[in-house]
Parts: sequence; structure tokens; C-alpha cells
Amino acid sequence: MLSLELQGVDAAADRLAGLAPAMRAALQDKLQRWSDAAAAKLRDELSGPMLRSRSGRLRDTVSADLTSAGDTVSAELTLGEDLPYARIQIQGGQIAAREIIARNVQALRFMIDGRPVFARAVRLPSVTIPAHPVLEAAWADLAPEIEADLAEASGAGAS
Repeated sequence: MLSLELQGVDAAADRLAGLAPAMRAALQDKLQRWSDAAAAKLRDELSGPMLRSRSGRLRDTVSADLTSAGDTVSAELTLGEDLPYARIQIQGGQIAAREIIARNVQALRFMIDGRPVFARAVRLPSVTIPAHPVLEAAWADLAPEIEADLAEASGAGAS
């Protein structure tokens, strides 16, 4: 007859039960760091020459939010939610030709070569705005660090 006795089963089960929360906490800390770093990188990109920033309003809308629900932790990087021009600046696109007509005044006033110019109507040509994939670039620049941190966090949860 063959007899088998396992010792330490309860201790092993307790250790396995504690593994998931430790790994989750380690990954949550890493995710917070990554999203903060991506937001900082995105703000730097928007402050540079890429978009020829004038007011900084688009840069000031950058936010990184970490949410946790049940077993899921997620990070969301948002940009320009309340700015009508944000989408076309990031994704690119075409603005159709249009005419601006003076309605409540006799003429429109604008500057050309430092001199005021007056007109009853102005025809604006169509404009193509190139895409500026700054969100993707912010995450892509962090990819090697994210991969290394995931490996480290999974090792920390297992130890």
C-alpha cells in the first residue's frame, strides 16, 4: 500500500491567497507612476514647437486618472475634453473653405503686415491640419519602462 502525506498545505494555500493582492497593489503603484509620467510627457510635447502653443489651454487640460473597480485597475489619460479644436489638433483633418461676413458691424478688421485691413467679407481657403499623435507618443516612449516594471511587479507579487 502507498501512503502520501503532504505537510504545509495550509501554509501554501495562505501564501497563494496573499499573492493576488500583493501583485495588484504593486501593479497599481506602477500604473499610477506610468500615467503620471505619460501626462508629464504629454504636457512637455504640447509646450514645445509641435503645436505652436499660444495660450497653453490644450496643455492645461491634460489629466491622468486612476480608477479601481473590483479586480480591475485602469488609467485614463485625457486631453482637451472641453476644447472644440482639440480633436482636430491631435487626430488631424480638413477644415472646409468658408466665408466670414460682417453682420453686426460695417466691416471686419484684421491685420496684414502690421497694418489694419477692413473688408465686408473674407473668404478663407480650406486648411489641412496634420495629425499630432502626442497621446500615442507619450505611451510609446514609456513602453520599455512599462515592460520592465511589469516583469518586476509580477516578480514582487510572487515573492
